[in-house]
Order: sequence, then structure tokens, then C-alpha cells
Amino acid sequence: MRLAKIRHISLFIILSFILSACTIGNHNAVERKLFNENNLNNWRQVGTAIWKVSERQISVADPKADGYLVTKEKYSNFKLSLEFWVDEKVNSGIFIRCSDPDRITPLSCYEMNIWDQHPKQEYRTGSIVTLVSPPLAQVKTVNKWNKYEITAAQNNILVTVNGIVTARLDDTKHSSGYVALQSANKGSVRFRNIILEVL
Repeated sequence: MRLAKIRHISLFIILSFILSACTIGNHNAVERKLFNENNLNNWRQVGTAIWKVSERQISVADPKADGYLVTKEKYSNFKLSLEFWVDEKVNSGIFIRCSDPDRITPLSCYEMNIWDQHPKQEYRTGSIVTLVSPPLAQVKTVNKWNKYEITAAQNNILVTVNGIVTARLDDTKHSSGYVALQSANKGSVRFRNIILEVL
């Protein structure tokens, strides 16, 4: 009886270990590094901005240019995390679930703004433009590296900047689409460590 119990417990431990390993493996399988730190092979360039890669970062050659980096694939439910650096003049943003990869706007996507000095402060960094504005908290991001985390799960979107919740949204307008990074006519913006985890 005692030996049977020991065997049963041992089998349970082995099965638990196997299930844990499978879970970890599956978790890693759905995590995608959208920027490989060497080139822009996972992206399309839309607009006049010329994007470049240097020192494992993405930036634009001319800060006055206007354009987007758009993923080649669509995504529905995911957690997107990335780091960004901006100066005080920048007008930038992150767009998700964009329906048309050639026409990136707050009407065809959800836009998380990057613009501390926006003339309309309700649309400053951390807001979801036209939908969650002003942001739930004001986070200063100029002249330093910052972290955006955007979780899109079914109808719910949660946004944090540097770990601080800036927006929550329950909306059904955009269920799937492309991810885009913006450079809008002025200021310097850089991106790095762009990782998307499919949920």
C-alpha cells in the first residue's frame, strides 16, 4: 500500500513537470519579437518618413518627415510592449488593430498617443485618441526611455506607461488589424524592444 502511494505521488510529480514544461513552451511560442534589432523585415514603411535601424533602435532619418512603420501581419488579441524615447517636440503614437495598412488614422485604428506637449492636453501621451481622453494619469516621457504596454483582449484595451495605467477602454469598433508606429512631421522618436504576445 505504501509503495503504491509512493508510485502514485511520483507519477503525479512527473506529469505535473511535463504539463508545466508544455505550458512554458506554448507561452514562448506565442511571443513574437516584432523588431529583431537588425532590420525592418517585419514591417512596411508607409508615408515619406525613412526609418532606419541603429544601435538596436528604430528611428527616422528626417524628424520632419511624416510616416508609419506597419506590421505585415494582423493581430487580434495580444499584449504589446515596447520602449520609446522622445524629445520635447515629438508628435508620435502607436496604432493597433488598424483595418487598412495604407491609411493609418485614429478612425481606422486605436491610437495610443506619444506627445507630452500636445496643444490639446486631453490627447497627451497615454490617451487613446478621441476615445479615452484625457488619460487617467499624466506621465512625463521627454528625453528618457519609457515603456508602453498595451493589452487588447476581445473588447477590452488596457494601456500603461511606465507601469502606470493611463487608459481603459471597452469598445467593439476594431477587433483585428495591423500595428503601426508613427513619426508625424516633427521631433525625434526612437523605439526598441518591441514584443507582441498573442493571447
